[in-house]
Amino acid sequence: MEYLLSALYTVIDAACVLIFLDAFTSRLFIGFKYYLMAAVYTLSLYIVILLNMEVFGYSTTLKMILTILCGTVFGCILYANVSLGQVLFLVVLEYLLTYLLSFMSLYISAIICGVSIPVFRQEEVTPFVISSIIYYFLQVMFVLALNKIIRSKGKREINIKGNAIKIILYLLFPSASFFMLLILLRITSRQGLSEGAIIVCCWMIFMANAAILYLLDQVKREEQNREKLLALNQQLQMQRKNMEETCNLYSTQRKQVHDFRAHLDMIKQLLDDQQFVAAESYLDSILKQQSERIFLVNCHHAVLNALFNSKASEAIRQNIDVHFEVNDLSGLTIDAIDLTVLLSNLIDNAIEGCKKCAQNRSIQIQANMKAGQFSFIIRNTALPVKIINNEIPSTKSSLHLHGFGLSNIKAILNKYCGEYAMLYKDGYFQFIFEIPLNLHS
Repeated sequence: MEYLLSALYTVIDAACVLIFLDAFTSRLFIGFKYYLMAAVYTLSLYIVILLNMEVFGYSTTLKMILTILCGTVFGCILYANVSLGQVLFLVVLEYLLTYLLSFMSLYISAIICGVSIPVFRQEEVTPFVISSIIYYFLQVMFVLALNKIIRSKGKREINIKGNAIKIILYLLFPSASFFMLLILLRITSRQGLSEGAIIVCCWMIFMANAAILYLLDQVKREEQNREKLLALNQQLQMQRKNMEETCNLYSTQRKQVHDFRAHLDMIKQLLDDQQFVAAESYLDSILKQQSERIFLVNCHHAVLNALFNSKASEAIRQNIDVHFEVNDLSGLTIDAIDLTVLLSNLIDNAIEGCKKCAQNRSIQIQANMKAGQFSFIIRNTALPVKIINNEIPSTKSSLHLHGFGLSNIKAILNKYCGEYAMLYKDGYFQFIFEIPLNLHS
């Protein structure tokens, strides 16, 4: 019976830890895999408690350490976008909460039975059953309510007016520490201490930890806002650069068209005079100028024509071979600014990757619109690229100024419900994406 109750209590404790973590972070696994890992965590926690009972004679301190350690390890395994320190803090906070509820259930049970806590603890069966029922009921209800409140708060902005609330939050932890110090001094001086004072102290410590959690969340939000501002600044710089390149391409095109008739007249005059060598030399010089100006792509989309050809000119100036395969993209309904940011990032990354290679520099681009989808493939020569969870760790020195290209790409693809994949193989890096067009027509 004892082992059965222990197993039941372990299941409830493990479920409460996971519900508590669900309120503050997102799951790494979905569906059956998550619940399987949760079952492994529950079994591991039960084995840890049994070992503590059988080997160490149920050491309360050891149980606390092992329980927190087990929860932290599986918290890091089961949840994403959270660090080891954050998981440890959340697990300790949840343990403090349950410890407080345990003490409160003992206090409430003693009041129900009409005896003091020391007398209540001397009983063997009835107090244990009463306090356990009250404790686990309070634990489950409180964790479920906390999960619902935190999730609802996360769906809207938290508006704090003035600095008074933040000052109170900052002072909560030192205040709780001071109150705890007073209690310890009374205990060491052998003075009496009421159960109510202990409950108040526990609540102050819990509130102080909750305040720290809230303040850390505010710091994280500010960091995210800062990253968004940097990403927007990068987009603006890229758009300005593309506009300048488009203007230069247009000016060059106008100049070439203006001079085209003069070139034809000169070649005709040389041929009429039977100066064939001079005509061939003159034609070669014109072709050389044409290759420098380069107009490789015509996809019947004004923005993409300007973008592709300006990027091709830039690549050729860097001694990089560029090859395009496109079809008629005139029907694209994707916003021109989003297209510019998306494709500019990809092509700029390809050019930068090629510049690091000593030889065989090449970029291959395919852009097609068919079957209600816009597909884009870019493949370029590159040094070995390390890809971790669809992320490429930045190796640049100024991390606060770089690393937003891929995040901008992902943000735009998510906006248009696009799917993407990237890989590195045999000296080439390749990025592929597809965007359904019927959702944005």
